[in-house]
Amino acid sequence: MDELLSAVERALAGVETARRNLEEAQRALERAEATEKRLRKLMQKNGRKKDGTGRGRPAMKNPPEYDRPS
Repeated sequence: MDELLSAVERALAGVETARRNLEEAQRALERAEATEKRLRKLMQKNGRKKDGTGRGRPAMKNPPEYDRPS
């Protein structure tokens, strides 16, 4: 009987650990989603798409050629 009680207690402890891990994972997911939302808003404000392409700083019309040998 003590073995059965011990097994049930271990199982309950495992369930409690799993519940805490799930809650922690849910909080981490919420933080990640909030971060993604902020980044999307910031990139939209900067005129960039999610992958970082799009309108950025325009290229210089006549860039100086620093690499040209004299």
